[in-house]
Amino acid sequence: MYDKGHLCPAGDMEFALDAYNETFFTSNVSPQVHNFNNRV
Repeated sequence: MYDKGHLCPAGDMEFALDAYNETFFTSNVSPQVHNFNNRV
């Protein structure tokens, strides 16, 4: 099973509001294996 994982987490982009908001675009989403996405 796959989850939607962020390539770049929002918390890493808190230096600028525009950069933070852009982390929620679908272009920043990648399929990730469930156990990896929830356990790391």
